[in-house]
Amino acid sequence: MGKKDGASLEVIDYFDVIKEPSMVEETLGATLTEVFRTGEMVAIRNVPGYAESAAVVLPMAHRLAHLPEEVKSSLTRPESHFQAGWNQGHVMLNKRVNDPNKGSFYFNPVTDVPATPEERKMHPGVFPPNVWPTEEDMPGFQDEAKSLGMIMHNALVQFAKHVDAHVHKQCGVDSSTGKSNYESPDRLFKAVRKTEKGKCRLLYYSPYKVEEAKDILDKEVEKGIDNDGLMWNGWHLDSGFLTALAGDIYVNDETGDKVDCDQDSTGLYIATHGSSGVAKKVTIPADCIGIQFGEILQIASGGHVVATPHCVRGGIGTQARIGFACFVDAGADFPLAPPNGYTKADVLKRSVENDYIVPLQQAFLDEEDDGEIKHCQGKGVLGSYHGRYYPVDDDKANLGLYHGHR
Repeated sequence: MGKKDGASLEVIDYFDVIKEPSMVEETLGATLTEVFRTGEMVAIRNVPGYAESAAVVLPMAHRLAHLPEEVKSSLTRPESHFQAGWNQGHVMLNKRVNDPNKGSFYFNPVTDVPATPEERKMHPGVFPPNVWPTEEDMPGFQDEAKSLGMIMHNALVQFAKHVDAHVHKQCGVDSSTGKSNYESPDRLFKAVRKTEKGKCRLLYYSPYKVEEAKDILDKEVEKGIDNDGLMWNGWHLDSGFLTALAGDIYVNDETGDKVDCDQDSTGLYIATHGSSGVAKKVTIPADCIGIQFGEILQIASGGHVVATPHCVRGGIGTQARIGFACFVDAGADFPLAPPNGYTKADVLKRSVENDYIVPLQQAFLDEEDDGEIKHCQGKGVLGSYHGRYYPVDDDKANLGLYHGHR
């Protein structure tokens, strides 16, 4: 079974993760079943090279965030809908409140130029080419960031085997055919192992000034918006399959020196069935990779893996927060449908209720379809949903975000 660490975070060993699920059923089965059912996070310890790599890459975010504005502007790619390179002020907190204090750098750890020219043109937000700062501006950054990204990417690919095993078991068989309702016992693993669709995000959360925080909260009151307090990253669900998270670090925003966080309320929060939807703070140990689940995985699993509502509460003063996320999804041709015989209601009834997130029903599902979900790539639904987070019009919003990230 897993061990508790952080804020009741289940921790499992990488050397169990790389084994076939049948070999570790007695040690991991109960732990992972509960995690998948409730939408809890789980962490993986002893991933080779991870802790050392994270210790190098995360502090680089301070230098990146403080590059001259003209350099950061040269690293911004609006044509990718800000899904490659530097991004600041182009993402919204929930309910259309801009998020200017979150800067981030997106890159694909698998390849600098993913997919085909046709696919890149069709899905500019899914398959954007990487853009990197010069070696002069960010010495060693490109190689170190790619290395950390691939370590986390590969850990998620291995973890996907255990997702498959759980969903395959839970779905059972079709009584009329005797075949499994889950297409293949290694469906997700094969899909994420072969795809060039990967994305990493190095995040730098600048501290709010007292007057700045007051102004943000006052404006929310004026607009009748409740975002659940001061946020660096508002409540949301990741819109893909699996997300790996590095444990955050805090630095002095001016000097970049690493510091201990001086505000207990600051950091990552999740809401799960285990917490009855109530927010609880989660601390990922520095030597662990945290894992949480996205909306598409909830759909593809028929609701047997529950997406994790989460947010990052903001801090006031001089301390900045640095984080690193790796998103692993299947390719753009992966059919977005739940297992055989599963309906919209089957998927939705297992969602964690949270007043601050866009409901999964609005995100991907056709409201008029009361039967089985055949496909979930409808432009109108995805476009209007994506508009909650990025200021683009609906005509440009079909970004292939059925495999997307926020």
